[in-house]
Amino acid sequence: MTGCTRNNTAIRQPTDDELFLRAKAKYERSLGSDYVVVTSVFVCATLDNVDSTKCDAAGVNTKLHPDAVEQGPLGIAYYHVKWTDGRTGYVKASEFDASVTFAELVECKRHGNPRVGMSAKQVVGQT
Repeated sequence: MTGCTRNNTAIRQPTDDELFLRAKAKYERSLGSDYVVVTSVFVCATLDNVDSTKCDAAGVNTKLHPDAVEQGPLGIAYYHVKWTDGRTGYVKASEFDASVTFAELVECKRHGNPRVGMSAKQVVGQT
């Protein structure tokens, strides 16, 4: 009975490194831009304490600048971010993406949406 044999090959789970490389490819596109926090996110000083209570909350309207994607525990991707006051730290990339918006969008809303009759300088905020 050849059709009744079981295939005992196990499905191979991806390694932490493989999981990280997939995530890194996804998150690298967000590097180099400035973002504004819209819902609080925790920034940890090192990757060693990302699961601890020794992280600082970046509150609403805080500006953060991600400049690298690094591998944390279990292959999870973390952004290395800079605060405007010079501090640096790490934020889980998936949480960061869910908690921020582009800084340019915030500036646009603050200045108001472009309207018919505005000059080019008014549109870019140089009134």
